Amino acid sequence: WKNGVDIKTYSTRVYILDSLNNQIWRNTRTRDSYGSAQAYVSNTGVDLTKAVSFAVDGNVWILNSDGSITKLLSGEPVTFEIKKAPLTEPTSPTKIYTELELNQVFVLDPTSNKIFVYTKSTKDDNLTYSSQYLIDSVNGKLVDMFYDKNTDTTYLLTETALYKISF
Repeated sequence: WKNGVDIKTYSTRVYILDSLNNQIWRNTRTRDSYGSAQAYVSNTGVDLTKAVSFAVDGNVWILNSDGSITKLLSGEPVTFEIKKAPLTEPTSPTKIYTELELNQVFVLDPTSNKIFVYTKSTKDDNLTYSSQYLIDSVNGKLVDMFYDKNTDTTYLLTETALYKISF
């Protein structure tokens, strides 16, 4: 197994974001174990050195420390734009969340206590900014988030508590 800053599963694979070595490692599950790590990023022009989090929904969405998002498919960059960008963009985001069959991409910015929500286009590779939520009633720094599409519920983790929020 490789070291990394984030880990995700998708289908029969485990993905590890290794920003230090500018790579995403992919381990495929076999009958009773996992195979050795294979490099996912094949394009040497992809810069993952500022990557802090990622999500996999068939595409790989990479969140960078400056708030930018990189999108990969089969290890290659996908050109896309964010339409109707927010007036105040994420300044120090730490988590990105989406999954297959989820029409949104969520970005958690603990510095501003906000969740930014983007909608995936069904016609092209673009995202459209749709809303942001100010989370002002939690104790402690926001650490992680999860969105349950079946119940339309967001779970937020702080350093000391777990919150359940329905929007």
